[in-house]
Amino acid sequence: MKDYVGGDEKEIIRAIGEAEAKGFVVELQNGMVKLTELGDKVKTALENAKLQEIVKVKFSVTPTLYNVLRVIYDNIETFKGIWKEKGETRDYEIEEVDVIRKHPSLSDDEIKKALTMLRQLGFLGTKSLTEAGKTLVEAYL
Repeated sequence: MKDYVGGDEKEIIRAIGEAEAKGFVVELQNGMVKLTELGDKVKTALENAKLQEIVKVKFSVTPTLYNVLRVIYDNIETFKGIWKEKGETRDYEIEEVDVIRKHPSLSDDEIKKALTMLRQLGFLGTKSLTEAGKTLVEAYL
């Protein structure tokens, strides 16, 4: 494995194990590793987001980030109304927090941080879910 990707073999094996446990890859009988359908969808979502920002912050899809994205995805018409009324949004709008607060059991601070991070990483635009955000939610549906 080390010959193909370089780096510490123990770290490579650990990373593959984590990816396999999350359902992103499957190890084939010949020892090769292949992306699963979920892995391929998540890969596409990450490629469509701001990849350099994701690498910089060592991003991982946390339940909080996914839940916030999912609420936006499920209530897209409500959010479109907020975005149309408020114009471009850089971090978050209080109306967004109000809608999300009704769904997952998250604090206002967690919601605000999630909205800001999702925008900075390219999963949420100033006026809509990005293609990366939609793909990420749909990967887990």
